[in-house]
Amino acid sequence: MSSCRFYGVCILVAVASASLDARAAAPPSPKQSLEQRLKTLIDIDFEDTPLESVVATLREKSGIDIVVDQPALAESGVSLKSPVCMKLERISVRSALKLIMHQLHIASLVEGQSLLVTGGDNPKLMEQFVSITYPISDLIETRRSDRPSDGPTTGAKLIDLVTKSIAPRTWSAMGGKGKIKYSPKTSSVTVFHTRREQEQIQDLIAALRRLRDKELPPVAPQLVTPPTAR
Repeated sequence: MSSCRFYGVCILVAVASASLDARAAAPPSPKQSLEQRLKTLIDIDFEDTPLESVVATLREKSGIDIVVDQPALAESGVSLKSPVCMKLERISVRSALKLIMHQLHIASLVEGQSLLVTGGDNPKLMEQFVSITYPISDLIETRRSDRPSDGPTTGAKLIDLVTKSIAPRTWSAMGGKGKIKYSPKTSSVTVFHTRREQEQIQDLIAALRRLRDKELPPVAPQLVTPPTAR
């Protein structure tokens, strides 16, 4: 190998190595940084602690910029003085927030690099993606052979019905962010989509159950004859 070619190969290796080092040393994006902080394990001990102090404690322990939407909280009947009672150890910031929000019937959502504590009726919540698992064993059981069903009888058919009737262009198969997966082991589907679409899915499943109830035959009452006294 000539010296020029050898040096050329060395330069390419050095450039590639420097590129990998730079990529490894690159700081996380704001979104990644927020996600990492939400995974931080903390201990909390709140006993009738005002929400204002709770937020300050979570802000200090996590390093997350937590902003409170007071007007939205007021509409939900909550204020900065609303008490929180909760004691947990080694829990992630994300899980702690969910439990606290659930206790006060309010919500939190990501706003850029910050976390917004807001009322449960905030319209932005409807655009938030959440993962929900729906048990559907009763919808995929074998139906009466003498009366064919109009509803889905397999997990695959239910998924096809959901993805074709509810926001069809938003699912992963069409390049969207929505995801749905059936688990034969638990007879359930797990859906990752916005709260708005989740509500539509819940309505669809409820409608399928009403259809199922109409198809099931009525149960004839059983006449029980009391034993003859001896």
